[in-house]
Amino acid sequence: MGIHCLNSNAGLFCWMDLRPLLKEPTIKAEMALWHVMINNVKLNVSPGSSFHCTEAGWFRVCFANMDDDTAEIALQRIQKFVTKKEEEVATVKKKRFVRDLRWRIGVQIISITCESLNNFQITIEALEEAYNKAIEAKIRVKSLIITNSSKPLGTILDKDTLKSLVNFINERNFHLVCDEIYATTSFRPPHFTSISKVIQDMDCNDDLIHIVYSLSKDMGFPGFRVGIVYSYNNEVVSCA
Repeated sequence: MGIHCLNSNAGLFCWMDLRPLLKEPTIKAEMALWHVMINNVKLNVSPGSSFHCTEAGWFRVCFANMDDDTAEIALQRIQKFVTKKEEEVATVKKKRFVRDLRWRIGVQIISITCESLNNFQITIEALEEAYNKAIEAKIRVKSLIITNSSKPLGTILDKDTLKSLVNFINERNFHLVCDEIYATTSFRPPHFTSISKVIQDMDCNDDLIHIVYSLSKDMGFPGFRVGIVYSYNNEVVSCA
């Protein structure tokens, strides 16, 4: 048509969700992850905050002037990095806990680190490390909160692990809150065991044990806001 145009220097892009890899849901944590990807992965995947994304952890992958072989290498590097991060360590901290407990009411949360070597089970060593970290920071520990089955890994805590957790909190006299919202959404061994069943054969203070549940997951009612608190402590039940 006789109209001169510059050669294209742009292409399709997609958004990549790396929120599970953030240490905390902040732009600062997003930028820290970005620097890690540049230095370790040797790829510049743009952080979402550079494109006015309001939620930390989203990265924009752009395919600009890139042939198929280069794109394949880039995707392999990203996959290797993300897989390694997920397998090396998982933090037992559901994001909803951060939102509901830290952001809303100011509770300080100390994470328990779990490793893939034992299928992300909570070990006494990791629990003691987190507990001592809280004590050193002069934080009064009031409760241990766990999700069984966990999210996002789907890890089921076995009976021995649950017993060790009960013994741990019982010896130190603070509460154990078990989020069992995914109780019947587990389809392979080890099968789910409720903390209520575990403590039947244990000599412990039942007043320290509490279970929370909801209809949103197992029953498939995400918009039906019904929460359930099952506790052996009458004071807790009266406040629920």
